[in-house]
Amino acid sequence: GEFGGADAPLFIPNANLEERILSADVRKMHSIHWLCYHPEHAIDALICANMLLRKLLLETIGNVDGAGACEGANAEADWLENVKLYTAKIFAFRILPSDIFDEVMIQCQDDNGIMDEDGQHHPQSSSIDFIRDSMCEHEAIIHFLNAHDAYQKWSNVISQHSPAVSIPELGGGSVEDRHKPESLEYEISNKMQRKIYIDKKRQVAHAVIKATEVARVCFMEVLTFNGGWLEDTKLSNNGSANMVEEDERKQRLEEMKLLRSKYIPNAVFLLFHVLDETAQWMEEFVRETLSTFGQDEGSLILSRIPGTEDADDDADSSPFSPGMWYRTALLLANTVANKEYNISSCLNQDELKLFMDYMADSTVSLLRSHERKDKW
Repeated sequence: GEFGGADAPLFIPNANLEERILSADVRKMHSIHWLCYHPEHAIDALICANMLLRKLLLETIGNVDGAGACEGANAEADWLENVKLYTAKIFAFRILPSDIFDEVMIQCQDDNGIMDEDGQHHPQSSSIDFIRDSMCEHEAIIHFLNAHDAYQKWSNVISQHSPAVSIPELGGGSVEDRHKPESLEYEISNKMQRKIYIDKKRQVAHAVIKATEVARVCFMEVLTFNGGWLEDTKLSNNGSANMVEEDERKQRLEEMKLLRSKYIPNAVFLLFHVLDETAQWMEEFVRETLSTFGQDEGSLILSRIPGTEDADDDADSSPFSPGMWYRTALLLANTVANKEYNISSCLNQDELKLFMDYMADSTVSLLRSHERKDKW
């Protein structure tokens, strides 16, 4: 099937998880997909899709049918092998049509036309509010699924790219074995060897930087979601009165509140780990070069790795610098404290303490990375 979503997500297929998807979930996904074939049912399809996505996200954290807390309820769980979260991605990115919002908007406009002629503004316009609210909810969930997928891609990249690269041996044997150190051949071979080393280092660093930056942007879209991620928009009760039953409306709000309390701390911690581990990766990246070539030549080589696009005057803002990633991790404190996004209220006391400990660790790491840099 075609991937859904306006911005093509990264969605990484996983054959092992694919086999474990429950047939009951497959049936539910396809039932909702059937609604998408008829434009007049687009609004119902959206509301049902949100119900299923909420259910799958709740099952991911194990808070369903009184099951209580499990591995999934841990704020730092990465859920990379969680079949329920994977099912939600399959549904959102592979089964739901990417133009579902377009159809819903057309339906809203049609309804607007009807209600203007009939002069019945209030019940209809409040339904429009509820539909907009449902679209916002859907977009919020898609943002988290995108962010988690970017996290998975980053996790793959950082585990497959070592910050240490081997020094190439040209034409068998080391340069020292084949040429006298004072000869022109030695100098040429030495330069070629350094160039290959620099290119290799640049390649692995670019792969890590790109994956980290994509994950950072995706998680920030969740944390800075307009109005707060899955935040109740405080619609008046009649906003959904002629769309869903009262008990359904209450259940939806309770589910959104629970999802917020679990997924917002998770997004904060996963993003922190992305930035912190990338900073540590960059530290090792620098350390390996200095220990291989010594301080003087190592520093020169490190200055050549970023290429011409990075200015030398503010090296700490370079993505090749560990300091930049520690600083970016510290900036998370501003996002968490920002009242507009209402994030701190989603973290319990233990989570807030853990977050503050991480911020303290990052401050120390940033200072240490500056000290090391001053020694170069």
